Amino acid sequence: MNHENVINELNSIMMSVPVNATPIEKIRYIYIKVGEVFSYDYYYLENQDTYKIRFENDYIDRYITCKELSQILALMINNLDRENIKCEVIDRPKRMIRGYEENNHVANLVTLSNGEKYILDLTLDLHLIQSGCQTKEFGYTMMNDEDIIPLRECEDMDRKLGLMKGEEYTDKRINELSNRVNQSDFDGMSFDEKIFTKIHYLNSVMFKFRGLQEGKNYIKMLLSRIVRCNFKEFNLRGTNGEMITCYLLSGGYDEQVWYLYDVNKGLVKTTPENIFGMLQNGWDTKSISLDEILENSMTR
Repeated sequence: MNHENVINELNSIMMSVPVNATPIEKIRYIYIKVGEVFSYDYYYLENQDTYKIRFENDYIDRYITCKELSQILALMINNLDRENIKCEVIDRPKRMIRGYEENNHVANLVTLSNGEKYILDLTLDLHLIQSGCQTKEFGYTMMNDEDIIPLRECEDMDRKLGLMKGEEYTDKRINELSNRVNQSDFDGMSFDEKIFTKIHYLNSVMFKFRGLQEGKNYIKMLLSRIVRCNFKEFNLRGTNGEMITCYLLSGGYDEQVWYLYDVNKGLVKTTPENIFGMLQNGWDTKSISLDEILENSMTR
């Protein structure tokens, strides 16, 4: 994974905050713009000794964890208007991170001068921001951590502040594709052919993500909304540290098909023999069940 210093990008964001915007609009502006800069550090367990933020050297890494991201967001929001806006880092346990519940997760709490309090969880919105979708974690209130700033209000702010990547959120295109798939006639097609057709739709709304985690979160959303089948994912790591994810899509009656996630091409069809060959030639995985699954798939 390449390290990149994004300090200049963050300074540019601070200088471009709309002067005449309301406090919540300014916070929204920073939230979206910062979400376009960072990627979740998928290797953080291996790199805990790496300093990702060195303010004294004007250095901030692009690949960070929820802790560093929340610290940076708090610093930037606090520099907006210290008299009327306060932002701090808080624990937000039992959030879904990397596909499982993470008890050590942190986010941000914003308090406005009128007493309103909002929770911002930018880490969980990174894949949505970078794909042009509508965010889901901006503006929870402190009451049971359930109420949220209405999505319509967020959309109005995004339009006003020029934060949308197009005329509509990508969600609209995803919904249109989902409806098209629902109305398609798959009679006479094999499971393999059905999945291939649906993946073609999926790839038409794929984006190139810098971070593996953002790409995986986005694919997981598309698989559930467009392809609609059972799936398992497995991470493979190469000798140079590069990582790819392979997906086993399955239906009834032992129907299976394999795909690889390529950051440039989206989901690409593969075979269990190909994945097995990768594992025999330098790639490895932490999944103790993958070898057995591949062996069973190759003997079908």
